[in-house]
Amino acid sequence: MYLSGAGFTEIAKVFNCAKQSVHALIRKVLPGSDGIDVRLFKRIETDALKMLGARLLYSISDEEIKKMPVIQRITGYGIMFDKIQLKEGKATQNIGISHSVTPGLLHIVSQAINPARTGMLTSSYKAEAEGKDE
Repeated sequence: MYLSGAGFTEIAKVFNCAKQSVHALIRKVLPGSDGIDVRLFKRIETDALKMLGARLLYSISDEEIKKMPVIQRITGYGIMFDKIQLKEGKATQNIGISHSVTPGLLHIVSQAINPARTGMLTSSYKAEAEGKDE
């Protein structure tokens, strides 16, 4: 409940105990949680992460990048590329799908797209689509 933003008083009411007991228990379970206002943190979390990300990126010098193994540079580029694609609402992966088109399927699709032009298909395609042999 605490991590979802509930305060000590609210949690104490739910469990019918003193808020000091809730505070003591949370301190044992979540070391370092003293003074953290979870509700405030949830409101600023996105901005805080953006600021931290900017600090991390701006702290990397060209010399440090050049010292990195090539595989780390390539991996870093790939991760950043995916994040940019995701942020811009673009695909983050390409999925290959293979289809085979039979003459019967071609006839059905042609009818659906333009019924007036279906006559242009050969009679053998029509026969296959209808399950008949000529």
